Amino acid sequence: MRFLKDFYQSLTLKSQGFTMIIAGFLPVFAIIAMFPIVATLIGHFKDDPDAAIKVPAMVTAPGYAIALLAPFAGFAVDRFGRRRLLLVCTFFYGIVGAAPFLMENLDQIIATRILLGVCEAGILTIVNTLIADYWDDNGRRNWLMLQGVVGPTLQPLVFIL
Repeated sequence: MRFLKDFYQSLTLKSQGFTMIIAGFLPVFAIIAMFPIVATLIGHFKDDPDAAIKVPAMVTAPGYAIALLAPFAGFAVDRFGRRRLLLVCTFFYGIVGAAPFLMENLDQIIATRILLGVCEAGILTIVNTLIADYWDDNGRRNWLMLQGVVGPTLQPLVFIL
């Protein structure tokens, strides 16, 4: 326990660090939260003959967008600034993340999930860039390690909820 207390006390910029950890978990949350309801969604969209293919594609669409766009998001981060772009990406993450609740067309929902992935690519890139900006090598290692521990710890809780 002494080690944990010393480790916690050695962390600098705690509020920024915990904000980065939570923001970095948003993309994982958007994907993990969908897996338990895949069968239910396929049943809900049973009138669409391609529902068995489209629903899993809808779940994984944000991940594909992240994989394709995250390498280029760094250019936008450097050009438009970290804070402003993080706020914009987070704002639209909330809008396009909630939009499927108001939709009944599976193709439209897939489109919003792709847009969600665009926002997530920005969020992940910005979060990791801010971690590199805020802390020296030791602080960076600590916060990245915490990000790597907290995310997988929260995943089962989101899955169960």
